[in-house]
Amino acid sequence: KFIRSFAVTMDSAMANGTVVADKNVVKEGETVTLNVTPNSGYQVKSVFMNGATVEPVDGAYSFVMPSEDVTVSAEFGKWLNVSVKAGITGGTVSVNKTECWENDSVIITAKPEAGYEIRKVLVNGVEIQKSGIVYKFTATEDAEVDVQFAVIGSSDSEGGCGSSIMAGGLSVVTLLGASAVALFRKKRK
Repeated sequence: KFIRSFAVTMDSAMANGTVVADKNVVKEGETVTLNVTPNSGYQVKSVFMNGATVEPVDGAYSFVMPSEDVTVSAEFGKWLNVSVKAGITGGTVSVNKTECWENDSVIITAKPEAGYEIRKVLVNGVEIQKSGIVYKFTATEDAEVDVQFAVIGSSDSEGGCGSSIMAGGLSVVTLLGASAVALFRKKRK
């Protein structure tokens, strides 16, 4: 009885880590064990055999050799920490993930207390703008989120009513109130 053997090769395009198989020429049906090593600062995201995902069992990667040549590849990424700065006053702040892969999107939820509004949202000291109805950013390094709340209408705020109804630095309510007073004075004369 003859059993065919097939080649196990590594994808040359892998970056940020290495994968080594315990055998390079393997008989059909034999188990191939992989030594997957990420570079410093990286972690294993996924391991593939001919495009199919190889799931780790107790942290070890292996597969049964099919009846064809196999190319093994792996994806490595940076695992990042996301935190909210301690001591924020005037509202509550949370993030949808406290750990994530590099280049993942992180959503920030900031809720002002009564009488307060959001003045600035910062990630690692850099202000970010609202994207649609949420604040979000792409994580490229460990990140600390800080939100500065201000009393509505205070001089250090960007505007009243959560900065959502502003016109030329004055709130719509202020503009309407001033117009009503002017009309009232005009009618009295």
